Amino acid sequence: MGVIRVKRWLTVPMALLVLAAAAVPAWADAVVTSTATLSSEGSSKGETTLGDLVADALRQGARADVGLIHAEMLREVAFPPGPVSEASLRHAIVVPLDETVVLRLSGRQLKQALERSVRNYPAKNQGFLQVSGLSATFDPSKPEGSRIVDLKVGGAPVADGRVYTVAMPALLADGAQGYHRVWEGAERVKDRKPGAVADLVASFAKARGQLSYKVEGRLKEAPK
Repeated sequence: MGVIRVKRWLTVPMALLVLAAAAVPAWADAVVTSTATLSSEGSSKGETTLGDLVADALRQGARADVGLIHAEMLREVAFPPGPVSEASLRHAIVVPLDETVVLRLSGRQLKQALERSVRNYPAKNQGFLQVSGLSATFDPSKPEGSRIVDLKVGGAPVADGRVYTVAMPALLADGAQGYHRVWEGAERVKDRKPGAVADLVASFAKARGQLSYKVEGRLKEAPK
């Protein structure tokens, strides 16, 4: 049975978590319109349009500086241009009822997280991060741990000592895919409880009605 490793001392059976996908709200047959293909295919090695949407939804819903979601949380799906049901968006999240958590992370920790995200590139990595609120460039030819060559949050260079609010699924906050090595013990913003990941995605999409996502180069390889 597959497992998600959320802490060094704790494993959660994936099969039990995925059962949560059966819960579908009353508005699940409503639709939004996408002007371009909305896809999470390839989320384990690069930016995707659906990954961007989910990360945006977490960041906005949590009123955070940055939004993160790891590839393990996204099913590989692709919706062609046209109507997309909210039920389909919900189903794209592997653990739709996982709560959203906001951590306070230093610029140094944020960079370490992105280093972990690209450490296996170009091989697939279930810990690869889809991001919102930041832009980063990495050079895979450099030694592991020094591949992030440019990092900005809100368009401004990241300072190692500055603290940023970062929204992410609770599984990731608890250390899934080895991220406990980056932020174990980090402060949680207790007065922000945005809700379940899939609920934030659905609300975000519904509020817009029309989605126009394209790959923006939020986390991109440096030119060779």
